[in-house]
Amino acid sequence: MAEIVTEALSVSDKWHLRSVDLISTLQHQMFVGDRPYWWIGETSLYTDETRPQLRKFPNTCEAGPGTPSGHLMMNVAMFYVITRGLLVGNFAWNSPGIVRYSKLKAVLTAAFLITSAVSIYMLLLSKGMDPLWTLPLALKHCARVEYVRIDTQPFFLMTRFTGTALGLGLGLSSEKRLIVLNSPRNIIRTILTMKAGVILGRVASLIQASFPADDLVLFLILSLSLSIALPFIIIALLPHFLLTMYYGS
Repeated sequence: MAEIVTEALSVSDKWHLRSVDLISTLQHQMFVGDRPYWWIGETSLYTDETRPQLRKFPNTCEAGPGTPSGHLMMNVAMFYVITRGLLVGNFAWNSPGIVRYSKLKAVLTAAFLITSAVSIYMLLLSKGMDPLWTLPLALKHCARVEYVRIDTQPFFLMTRFTGTALGLGLGLSSEKRLIVLNSPRNIIRTILTMKAGVILGRVASLIQASFPADDLVLFLILSLSLSIALPFIIIALLPHFLLTMYYGS
């Protein structure tokens, strides 16, 4: 949707989502937010006779804290950018710094994101707080250990928003992206880009699900690589490919 309105609006939307991803990860590490499936098992409000028996599924056994809601924050950020762009006008996001990005700036942005998250993580450890306090609760109260989702852990979230920011920055600074920016806009090509981007996102989810969850280091490395590759393909390679197919070499 943002891609149809203007290039800068689409890119701004992506940057806002990455910023919210960082903020959500930091807040998850600082706030103590229980999830219902382990809270019911831990609370003293119930006795063994009155405690509800919950059915657990892979989608319900998230291992991260329950507060704040990352899904809510992401949707608010996304629709705020799109709504403001539609109401105020294109000039609100018409900044060359948003659309054009240098490789150095992309690397520095990714370094800042990962440094911020790790710094907060180490600060909590130094204060005697365990940022991974939810993992033992998830393993204890989920019906099956394999249901506990490793992709909801802080380390995975750090690799996701860091890799996505790096891939987005590298895509914006690539030569193929500059060629697309200097070409005439076409609504058909834009819609094809959006549809192909959705398909690639779904394929990336399937690839992510195939990563070995029993090897944390390998899982994080593969996740980081995928997080870098996906936005780079969608931002730089895919539009350039469709441009070449549409106009020819």
